[in-house]
Amino acid sequence: HTAMALDAALCQQLRLQELRDVWEAKSLPEVRVRMGLVRGTVLAGNIGSSQRMKYGLVGDSVNLASRLEGLCKYYGVSVIIEQEAAFAPAVQNRFHLRLLDLVTVKGRTQATELYQLLAEKGDLPDEFDAEEDLQYFIGGFAEIHRLYRSKNFGACAEALKQYRRQFPQDTPSKMLLRRVETLLNEGLPADWDAVHRLVEK
Repeated sequence: HTAMALDAALCQQLRLQELRDVWEAKSLPEVRVRMGLVRGTVLAGNIGSSQRMKYGLVGDSVNLASRLEGLCKYYGVSVIIEQEAAFAPAVQNRFHLRLLDLVTVKGRTQATELYQLLAEKGDLPDEFDAEEDLQYFIGGFAEIHRLYRSKNFGACAEALKQYRRQFPQDTPSKMLLRRVETLLNEGLPADWDAVHRLVEK
């Protein structure tokens, strides 16, 4: 089910891109859709009373999915999924995913690993000229996170600068470089860990 959900998300994003091209030719406003996908248990069904009722979903996974949708704007991406979805059956073999960040979202204390859903394997997104660029976009940023989490901030900063020379418009690497430079300039707090704590929804 997780792989089917990710496939549906990519199909919707692709169709929306086609519609944006049509709308742009007609000088209509650009429309974008953000998506947050979580793999988890929810309560689903008709909720309410005999006087008033609606079909809905309730649960921590629903709340987290809503937070991830909002984080798409923060990170400048279209689709964010969390680690349970990223490592669900068939997902790693079928999809290109980029590690984005390790965060706690507002209202939760448990850290959540975020991944950007890029494309189905075998497809090359329009923003990449070659498969090698896509592999560096994914693998290079994973290595940067490894350096960051192991507190190797000097090497992390250099890797981020090189990464940003190839992907200057990438928001997650810009944000991480800002964090690393702050740590290099101000020193490492005694209670530092690699989790980025978000205070806004």
